[in-house]
Amino acid sequence: SGSVDTWGSLTIHESSVVMNRNNVITVTIKPNKGTLGSGTLITVAGLTGTQTATDTNITLTAASSCFNINASWTKSTGTLIAQLSSVLKTESFLSLTVVNPVAKQASAVTPSVSCS
Repeated sequence: SGSVDTWGSLTIHESSVVMNRNNVITVTIKPNKGTLGSGTLITVAGLTGTQTATDTNITLTAASSCFNINASWTKSTGTLIAQLSSVLKTESFLSLTVVNPVAKQASAVTPSVSCS
C-alpha cells in the first residue's frame, strides 16, 4: 500500500465551492520513483459531505489513459477507488463530478490519496 511518500507530486483541485452545485474534483498524481503497474488501485478518501450517491460503477468525468473510466464511489466515507488499466509512470489525473452539500460543512475536508 502506498503512502504520502509514494507521490512525487500530488494535487487535488475542486471546481466549485458553491453549495448544491456540481463540483469536479480533479486529482493529479505522479509516482515518486518507478512506476505503478496495471491493476493498481488508487484510493482518494475523505471527500465527505457530497450528495453523490454510492455507486460501484461510477463513470469518471475525465482521466488520463492509464485509468479505467469506471470507478467505485462510497458516499458515507467520500471514497473513490479507481484502477489503473496500464502502467502509471508520468503525471496523470482523474476527475469525478460530485454534487456539493446543500448546507456549508462544519469543517473543511482533508482528502488523502493512496495506492494498493
